[in-house]
Amino acid sequence: MRLLVLGLLSTMAGLSACGSSSGSKATSGESAKSANQIFADAKKATGGASSVHIFGHITSGSDKTDLDFVDSSVRSGGTITDSGATIQVIVSGKTLYLTGSAASMAKLTGDQAAGQLLGGKWLETTKENKDFGSLAQLFDLTNLVKDIQPQGTLQKRSVTTINGQSVIGLTDASRKGTLYVASSGPPYMIELVGGPGETGTITFDNYGSAKPSAIPKNPINLDQLESGSGA
Repeated sequence: MRLLVLGLLSTMAGLSACGSSSGSKATSGESAKSANQIFADAKKATGGASSVHIFGHITSGSDKTDLDFVDSSVRSGGTITDSGATIQVIVSGKTLYLTGSAASMAKLTGDQAAGQLLGGKWLETTKENKDFGSLAQLFDLTNLVKDIQPQGTLQKRSVTTINGQSVIGLTDASRKGTLYVASSGPPYMIELVGGPGETGTITFDNYGSAKPSAIPKNPINLDQLESGSGA
């Protein structure tokens, strides 16, 4: 599970990102800045957002990852599918909740018996859990954005439009992925578009209005279960 998450973060770092504005038509002046400054502005604006909806897919070799989640300063959560295993995660403070089918949990744990035991149930643990705690990294917007780094020199592209939003593209000269940043309104990230080695698109939208799922009722304490002290 830790490798799944860190691999996803690494892949995202090699993709292009674009920030969406909140609908403002005012020019932010981003298109006149250098590629590196636009990138820095996008990271600052996106990392400082109160919430954002992030969804899309990444294919790297034979590995395909689909994701659909909300990162929020209050509570974060959503679903991740990796190589056919789907898990739903909610993070609130230092607490992490997760659930998946028996087949998904068996894939993630590498244990059929564990899959049967845990499948279909909401589990509660902490960010320190050795098996699942690393998932919380994906649901911390500040850290997620911090991990998005180009592998080569950034090249500024012409202003274009994505879903009605004026954006400026930043292409990674090494991996050929392109980062699109809003050129009007706040310079949020809007979309990640992969290069030849990591295809796919990750979209960022609903800045400030995205709402995460509610905390599940009566979850099973995973740490107590693993230690044999409770169910």
